[in-house]
Amino acid sequence: MLRPDAHSFSTRAHLELAAQVVEAAFGPIVAKVAARLLSFGPLTLLELGRDTRLPPSQVRNALLVLIQQNVVRSGARPVVGPPRTRGAAPQPTVQYEASLDEILVRSWFPKMATYTREKIGADEELILHELLVCGRLSVDELVQRATDTYAAERGLAAESGEVSDKRLAFVQAAAVLRERRYMTQSDTLPETLLHSGDAEPAAPA
Repeated sequence: MLRPDAHSFSTRAHLELAAQVVEAAFGPIVAKVAARLLSFGPLTLLELGRDTRLPPSQVRNALLVLIQQNVVRSGARPVVGPPRTRGAAPQPTVQYEASLDEILVRSWFPKMATYTREKIGADEELILHELLVCGRLSVDELVQRATDTYAAERGLAAESGEVSDKRLAFVQAAAVLRERRYMTQSDTLPETLLHSGDAEPAAPA
């Protein structure tokens, strides 16, 4: 049963379509985690493991993929109730929430790339394509991936003059996309998911 406040304006068809989109892009395990978050709203790592019956490592990896792709965001769960021990403040835990809109918009990625090429240029299209495929990247990583793709498609050596010139063009293309807000700065991946323990991570202070 869906939580009453979880995507109250979404139909079951929307949620089923979103699960299919995630599975096609990232596989059944990631889709299972995303579907649970979409249906039940914000959940902690332990709650996701319990509800999906997946090992903590698989839940953690699935969340990393979804956060990398801007499908899931993390935050501190509000603390309810008095502290368990006198003088000790309750420790908030991290909860994760999926965005239905961020999933469904993925079906528009090809049109977004085409629009970018027609309205701005081919270099900007390739930069945007790499960003849409990979999710969160630094500008340096983004430019490097676009440069590597350009060189590989044309059989060019990485140290060739043409590739060096194109790298500079990609730097400028990334600046244009930032200026026009086709891409914006994002937070880094949460440290709570980057360790390998099975315990419920605490929210950052």
